[in-house]
Amino acid sequence: MKHVHLRKDKTCLNCGTTVTERYCSHCGQENTEPKESFAHLLGHFFADVTHYDSQVFTTIKDLVIRPGFLTNAYNAGKRTSYLNPIRMYIFISALFFILAFSFHEEPEKAKPVTNTSQIINPYRQHLADSLRKLSKATSPKDSIVNSIYNGLAIHLDTIKSKNSGESLNASINNHGIIIFHLTEYKYANNRQYDSAQRKMTDTARNGLIATYISHKMIHLTREQGRYDVDINNDITHDLPKLMFVLLPLFALYVRLFYNRKKYLYSQHAIFSLHFHCFMFLSFLVVTVITMVFTSDKAEWILSGVSLLAIFIYLVAALRNVYNEALWLSFIKSIAISLIYTLTLVICLSILICIKFVLL
Repeated sequence: MKHVHLRKDKTCLNCGTTVTERYCSHCGQENTEPKESFAHLLGHFFADVTHYDSQVFTTIKDLVIRPGFLTNAYNAGKRTSYLNPIRMYIFISALFFILAFSFHEEPEKAKPVTNTSQIINPYRQHLADSLRKLSKATSPKDSIVNSIYNGLAIHLDTIKSKNSGESLNASINNHGIIIFHLTEYKYANNRQYDSAQRKMTDTARNGLIATYISHKMIHLTREQGRYDVDINNDITHDLPKLMFVLLPLFALYVRLFYNRKKYLYSQHAIFSLHFHCFMFLSFLVVTVITMVFTSDKAEWILSGVSLLAIFIYLVAALRNVYNEALWLSFIKSIAISLIYTLTLVICLSILICIKFVLL
């Protein structure tokens, strides 16, 4: 805004520092008259918007087609021409999660099932135990009678194994919903379960964790009046936090493979931010395309291509930032990817366990 008159007073209105030229050397504010016309204000608005837009496009273009370039530029001190890595990560990841989880599937509700075995099982087990006692009370000579009693007891037994009539499965769908599928129709309540456990041998009896899970399953299924239920839990608000926690861990994994004296952890952190920006950008493209082409086959193909592109990008970025041979960057990329994937699986498993406990 060259046409705006400069102030004769050389004292900066923002910080009080003496201004030698047009801009304050301390805070960067332009030393112009504070009274602005509407045209000048509008001009500032368009200048700021177009500058931000050009900065976004330039940053994303260099991020995609020049792996590792933005990290090298940031580490070299070139930081005003491009978006800040943290700001860019927040912008791209937020856009991805908003778009990916904007359309939640309405989960199908489990249909009520009338389960007669829940009522009959206690009596069957009581009869089986009675037959065993009769078998022990009869004379050893009555082997035929004993075998009949034992055969009937085995047939009637409802606690042949720990997992009979019980199952717990958990899965995460594309919309960030954990679906817990519970099947528990062996016991009417926790007292019946505890009674059955006491009759088992020490080796066959469930441990503390298995007992807790069984108690929880019995409670949740009976609470809904069913024995086979699906319980849905939304984790769309937890996944962005989880990925943000994984950022410094990824930087730590990169650090394990490079000279600690030559590179600071903060440099690995910048690399991690840029890499995750590209990763979320790839997922964002796949999400947009799959919204248009709703075929499951197309989604699988695009996801596979996206993961391959992310891995190739990691190899190229490591090579360009850390100046090593391509084959060495390839091997390190495989190792970092495996460790990172394992960490992601462990974190998701912990998250699922926490959600189950909180049900």
